[in-house]
Amino acid sequence: MSTLTQKAALIKECWDGFKVFEATGATPEPAYLAMRQLYVQTDGWFNDVWQMLYGMSHRRRKLPPLSRSLFKTFDEAGVSKAVDSINRDGYYVFPERVPESMLDAIYDYSLTVPASMEGEAYQEVDQKGYFDVADPKAAIYRFAQGDTIDNPVAQDIMADPVLLEIASGYFKSQASYCNVHMWWTTPYGCQTPNPRLAQQYHFDMDRFKFLNFFLYVTDVGPEDGPHCFIRGSHKRKPRRFLQDRRFTDEEVAEYYGPEDHVEINGPRGTIMAVDGRGLHKAKMPTRGNRLIFLSSMSSSLFGQTYPRVDLKVRSDAMRAAVASDPRITCAYDVSEATEKVLATV
Repeated sequence: MSTLTQKAALIKECWDGFKVFEATGATPEPAYLAMRQLYVQTDGWFNDVWQMLYGMSHRRRKLPPLSRSLFKTFDEAGVSKAVDSINRDGYYVFPERVPESMLDAIYDYSLTVPASMEGEAYQEVDQKGYFDVADPKAAIYRFAQGDTIDNPVAQDIMADPVLLEIASGYFKSQASYCNVHMWWTTPYGCQTPNPRLAQQYHFDMDRFKFLNFFLYVTDVGPEDGPHCFIRGSHKRKPRRFLQDRRFTDEEVAEYYGPEDHVEINGPRGTIMAVDGRGLHKAKMPTRGNRLIFLSSMSSSLFGQTYPRVDLKVRSDAMRAAVASDPRITCAYDVSEATEKVLATV
C-alpha cells in the first residue's frame, strides 16, 4: 500500500469514526488510533486542518466576564498575550499566582482522600492509600477524577473565566473539559527516569487539540520534579521525533539546543498553560514531594475514551460556566440536583 493510499485509508477511518462519535458520544478504537497515526505521519498538519474546519461549525458562546476571575490583572489584552505565547512557544506561565487560601484547601483535601499508589516498588504497597508527607510509600499518588472534581475549590479553578477564555481562544472554537486530575509525586524508589511516570520526553495525542493547565500546589524547584518543555515543539517536529514513544534526554539534546529546553520552576500557586502535543516530561524528583492539579480542556472529546464521572456543581464559578455553555462539561454526567440549580441561574 502506498503512503498516499495509507493516509487516505486512515482519514476515512477517522472520519467514519467521528460520525459515530457525533451520533453516540463514543469514539471507536480504530478511529482513535487512526488519529494518532495521522498526527505522526503528517507532522500535525492533519490535526491543524481538522481543528480549523471543526472550529468553523463549533463556535463558542459568550463566557462569564473576566471580572469574575481569580486573576485580577487579566483583561482581553492579557488573554490575547497568553494565546499568542502558546501559539508561538507551546506554553504560557501566568504572571499571577492562585491565592494561598485556595492552595491550602486543595493541599489539605489531598491528605483526606485515598489515592492510587504507583512506582518502582509498587508490589510493596497497597493499591490505594492516603498520602503521608513525612513517609511516602510510592513514587506517585493519583487521585480519582471523581474525587478531584468534587472539591469546590478545584471547581473554582477549573471554571475560572481566564482559563476558559484562553482555551477557547487557542482552539478558536468551543472548549470542553476532557480530564481533571491531581497527584503527588515523590522521590520514593527513583533511581533513573521512569517512562511510566512520564519522566522521559514524549508528546500526548488523546484529542485533536487540547490544552493543559498545570497548577503547582506546592513549591517546585529543580529537585522537586518540575515540568519540562521543548519550546516550539508543539508545532512541527523533526522526523526522528515523529514516533509515538518516549525519548531520552540525550535524544532530545541531539537536536534541540539549551535555549529550547524550558524547566518551569516556581513557588506554590504557579499556574501554566501547556500544549501537550509538544515534547515534555516531568523531571525526576530527587528531594521534595510535589502536588499538581491539572485541568485539561479540548475542542472535542473525539479521541481517547475515559470513564464518565458524575459532576455535582459545588461552586459559583462552575455554576456560571455551565450556565454560559453546557458543552463545557459534556465529558461529565451532570447530576439531576445540579440541573435543577442551573435552571434557576
